[in-house]
Amino acid sequence: MKMWMFVDPGVYAHSGYSRRVKFEIQLLRQVFDEITLWVPFGVDGLEEYESLAQIRDVGAFRPFLLNFRTYTGIFNNFTLQNQPPDLIYVQNLQVANLIVGLVKASKIPLIFDYHGLVSKEYAMNEVGIKKFIGSNYYNICESRNLIGASLITVVSENFKKYLLNKYSDLQEEKIVVLPMLPGLDFFCPTGQDFPDAAGREVFQKIKNNPGPNFCYIGQNQEWQLSEETLDFYLSVENESNNCLLTILSHDQGEFRKLVLNKGLKNVLLYSAQHKIVPHFLELMDYGFVLRKPCMVNYVASPTKVLEYLSSGVLPIYTESVGDFSVALTAVGVGKQVSYKNLLKGKGRGMEFAKVSEKSREEAKRFASSYVDQYRSNYLDRVYRLASGGTH
Repeated sequence: MKMWMFVDPGVYAHSGYSRRVKFEIQLLRQVFDEITLWVPFGVDGLEEYESLAQIRDVGAFRPFLLNFRTYTGIFNNFTLQNQPPDLIYVQNLQVANLIVGLVKASKIPLIFDYHGLVSKEYAMNEVGIKKFIGSNYYNICESRNLIGASLITVVSENFKKYLLNKYSDLQEEKIVVLPMLPGLDFFCPTGQDFPDAAGREVFQKIKNNPGPNFCYIGQNQEWQLSEETLDFYLSVENESNNCLLTILSHDQGEFRKLVLNKGLKNVLLYSAQHKIVPHFLELMDYGFVLRKPCMVNYVASPTKVLEYLSSGVLPIYTESVGDFSVALTAVGVGKQVSYKNLLKGKGRGMEFAKVSEKSREEAKRFASSYVDQYRSNYLDRVYRLASGGTH
C-alpha cells in the first residue's frame, strides 16, 4: 500500500513536531510499503530535518507550495498519472483545507493529524484585525477538515474531549489519540553521537555533581515559562548548595542574561543537538516542563515529558500539561507544583534529592506502558482505514 504525508511548515531539526513526524513514519512503515513525504517548499532547516529524521524508508521528499496550485498539482497526479495513494495523511490545516474536497470526490481516505489548536495559538500571538481575521479563518479550516477527514488524529485525550464538546455532531469513533512521542531510536544513542569537547566538559561536571541534577530542555519562549522556571530553581538553589541546573538550549545568549540577572550560581549552559540529549538525560534527576493554565496547554502533549520519563528523569510540572498532569499525579511519578506557587518563585517546602534507581525504573515503566496503550490502537485504526474498512 502507498501513503502520502503532507507535513506542516513547522518541521525543522530541533522541534518536537519533527520528532513526531519521524515517530509516525516509523510506525506507519508497518502498514505501508511506500511513503512519500511532501515538505513545504523553502521550509527552514529542511536539510537539518532530513539529517535528523534519517527516514530511509520514505520513498521521496517532494516540495509543495501552500497555494491553489498545490490543489491542481495534486489533482493532476490523480488524473493524469492515475497513481493515487491508498491513503493521504495531512498535518497542515491549510493543506488539508485544499485537499479535503478532492479526496471526497476520489474516495481516497484522509487522515487529518491535528496536533495543536492553531486558531487559539494564532490569537495568542497576534493583535487587532489580524488576530480577528486569522483566528476565524483557522476556525473555518478546522471545521471543514474535521468534517471531511476519514480519521482525525489528536495528541491527547483532553484534545479529543475539547473537539467533541465544540462539535456536537462529531463522532467519537472518528478520533484516535496519539501523543507526541519521541522517535523509536531516540533512546539508543551511539558513541559517535557524543558531544564535542565543550559538551564533554559539561557532561563531566554533571556527572561529578553530588546533589540532584535538574535540566531545562527547550528555547527561551514565553509559553515554556523559562523565566518562571529559573525563579523556581533559584528557590531550590537557596536551600541546597549541591543542586545543579543544566540548560540545554540554542538560546544561549538569552539564557545567560537571565541567569546573571537572577544571580543563579549552580547553572550550566550548553547548546546540544537533539541526538545527544539522551546522553545528558541519563545523568539527570529532574526535568522541568511547566505551563500556564490555558486551553492551548490543556490539550497539548509536550514531547519532552516522555523523553524525560523514558530516561528515568522525574518531571517537575504544573497542573496544565495536557493529559500528563493527571496521569503523573495518579501514579505518583514526578513532582507537581501549582501555577500560583510557581509565580511566587517557590515550591512551598518541596524537597529534592537524588532520584533512586527504583524511582527511575518506575518512570521508565510508566513511559513504556503509556506509549504502548496508544501505539497499537493507532496502527490498528490506520490499517483498517487504508485497507478499505471504516475508521
